[in-house]
Amino acid sequence: MVSIRRGWMGLISHFPIKSGFVSLLALGLMLIGGASSEQAISYDQKHAQLKQLIDANKDKPPTDSSLEVYLQWIQTKAGHRDQVKAVLDEVNALYIKDPNNEQYNQWVQKFYELLQEAQNSGTGTVNAASIRHIFIKGTDSYDVTLWRVTNFARPIFSKAKECGFDTYYPKERARCLINYTIGDLESSRSGGGLYRDRELVFGYLDDEGNINIPNRDFSVECERRSEFQRMSEGEPQKTVIWAFEWVERIREECDWWGFEGEKQDATDLMNEYYEDALCKVPPHRHKLGHKYFRDLAKEYERTEPSVEFNEGFYGTLYGKVEVREDGERKPAPRAKVTVSDYDETWTTTADGEGRYEIKNVILHKDCSPFDISAEYEGDRVDDTYQGPLEKPDKNTRHEKNLLIIPDKQYQWSGELVIEMREKLECMHSLDSPSVTGYESWVKDDVRLLRASIRAKDPPGPLQMIAFIPGDLKVSGNLFVGLDYKNIAESRSPKGGGGSVKRVFRTAAQSFTLEGGLMTIQIVKSDFVDQSQHEKMAGKLEEIARKIQQGAGDPAALAALQAEMRKMMGQDQKSFAVKVLVNYMKTHTGQLHMVHYVAHKGGTQVARDEDMYVEAPISPPLGAEMEGTFTRGEKGDHRISAVVRTPMEQVPFLDHLSTIQCPPEIKTITGHFTLSRKRIK
Repeated sequence: MVSIRRGWMGLISHFPIKSGFVSLLALGLMLIGGASSEQAISYDQKHAQLKQLIDANKDKPPTDSSLEVYLQWIQTKAGHRDQVKAVLDEVNALYIKDPNNEQYNQWVQKFYELLQEAQNSGTGTVNAASIRHIFIKGTDSYDVTLWRVTNFARPIFSKAKECGFDTYYPKERARCLINYTIGDLESSRSGGGLYRDRELVFGYLDDEGNINIPNRDFSVECERRSEFQRMSEGEPQKTVIWAFEWVERIREECDWWGFEGEKQDATDLMNEYYEDALCKVPPHRHKLGHKYFRDLAKEYERTEPSVEFNEGFYGTLYGKVEVREDGERKPAPRAKVTVSDYDETWTTTADGEGRYEIKNVILHKDCSPFDISAEYEGDRVDDTYQGPLEKPDKNTRHEKNLLIIPDKQYQWSGELVIEMREKLECMHSLDSPSVTGYESWVKDDVRLLRASIRAKDPPGPLQMIAFIPGDLKVSGNLFVGLDYKNIAESRSPKGGGGSVKRVFRTAAQSFTLEGGLMTIQIVKSDFVDQSQHEKMAGKLEEIARKIQQGAGDPAALAALQAEMRKMMGQDQKSFAVKVLVNYMKTHTGQLHMVHYVAHKGGTQVARDEDMYVEAPISPPLGAEMEGTFTRGEKGDHRISAVVRTPMEQVPFLDHLSTIQCPPEIKTITGHFTLSRKRIK
């Protein structure tokens, strides 16, 4: 029985050979039968010939050969090995038939040893090719070493694997070059890496902050990124897209080789650089939108940390939009606010006080400034704001106020047409009937006051909804009409005869109005707090009275206007309103009155006398009306209202009547219009 030496089997266990060879060899140990002298001579000759072939080419090719020559020789030596294996297969078959044949056993051993030599020769060529073409020189940069991995390590590895030779050496040298590529890309010796002036030192930090070298064999160039300590951060000097493209090339190479750890190292570098270089100029030539960087990160795998980092810089922006009018800052209700960051836009509408809030808007400090604008009634302000966030925080709130300085001018103009009519009917004694016997009646007497008042403010951005425009230009005309029909009847106290006299008194006079003060209060019709409405009306009247007296209170007026604007609301373009408008002016005019007299039984009415009375005409010309407020797109507003509800009026022209009677019937009719138009 032939025995197998431990050392020989040990060689088999450590020597990679093509599939099926070991099993055939094992089967050959059971070979039975004998060998002829001719066979012995034949196998000796074959062994000698193959031995000579293998020995002659053991050192081929020359060490300075090109990659193509090395690949050819790897293929050639695989052919030499396969020739030896073919003869070994033959002697295995013989040995299976005659396992007790010592000569067959020797042939198996001799051809196996020759096969080992052929295998070692081929592996040696693979290793020599790796040494020659998969290397790092001191001046090599990441692009050179990665190019060597792709263009040299891959072909050598693939040819070795195809030919059944050991691939460990080209694979590990490729791993070394990839680790070097990652490190040099991060901080290149030539200065062309991602970071400028970043210092990396091999080793680990102890508790005292000292660098310690690992107690093991190592090559600094081949160590993974995680084995280095960062001594200085440096500054990003490459664009993010450039960095991603290069790291992706490394990751693709890692995928080809199956280097999972190295791929993760490259991915970590990618995400770290994203955070360090996001939005910065330089390394980017100009500002790029935040969304651009987020979309870029989403194009690559394992970049979730970068995307999450990007999204952490969106918070809440709020503030107030105001407009400068008449030298004062006033709220800009329903102003349109827009924020833009290249391909991202946020838009909102301010409330009735000009306040706005935008959620999930960009607040990144390094990506600032960001454009913000506000539009109000055809005017616009363009501004920028600086984001406060240096680190992600979605809960951040940042205030940005805006002031619109109109470059357009508007003018308010309007007209109040109102007619006040009083009809009187009563009985009145001029004297005691017991003394004089005279009594008088007033029947169908009419007092009429009709006014047409035009108002226009000077050019300016006046936009108050409820206001007392002290500089409003007011003009118009006033018509006063009287139509008295008095009946006077005398009787004797003792029941004797008497007489009746009818007196007609008429007047019709027009006056021109100039100046004066017009007050306007406008609220929504659905405003339910009537007491507050009435309280405001009282304040309005009080302020107007002080203005007439030359003691106006600007602060009180501004506060009242703000309160009224709040009552109006700003969420609609057209809505029903209630309008309280008054014109106040003490006007003294000469009223021409004509008297006519007719006695009882007489058919002729005689003109009795003409009178010219210098009379103060000062009624509160106004009324409570209902109508519609329409807000235009370009700042053009219009208010139209008519008298709907009777209101209490102070009797007017009582001093012109000799008989004082309360009006039995009072009517007020009229309408009011006010519009705002652009004039420049």
